[in-house]
Amino acid sequence: MVRFDGHPIFITHYPNPLWNHKREIEVEKFFNMIPDPENPSRVLSADLILPFGGEAIGAAQRVHKFGELKGRLENSRMFKRLKNKGGGIEDFCWYLKKVKEKSVPHAGCGFGIARILKFLKGEEDIKKVIAFPSNQENII
Repeated sequence: MVRFDGHPIFITHYPNPLWNHKREIEVEKFFNMIPDPENPSRVLSADLILPFGGEAIGAAQRVHKFGELKGRLENSRMFKRLKNKGGGIEDFCWYLKKVKEKSVPHAGCGFGIARILKFLKGEEDIKKVIAFPSNQENII
């Protein structure tokens, strides 16, 4: 078990969810989690975990190879939910076209501002630090 002792920690090179399972694995984030070329059982990623807040920053290298991205998209949970609602690969044609024509190795990240504020203020209730709630009924 990891002990925080009240301090943030970084997790890098997270275990690769697609590594050596001898079967197709459904992923949610089809566009990231690139295997580390030096250790394919890990991915090129870094996450900041805050005590009592969870993941506040998530970063990873993105898939930039067209065939790999398309295959991962088609096997993602998100795509399967979309298909159940009448959607399909054509909903991603603009994105796939950009990847096919212009993509280069790159990375991205996301910040959980509410989680960061919760940690900085020492607030236990995240509802007290959300600046712009996206669903008012669930916040109040």
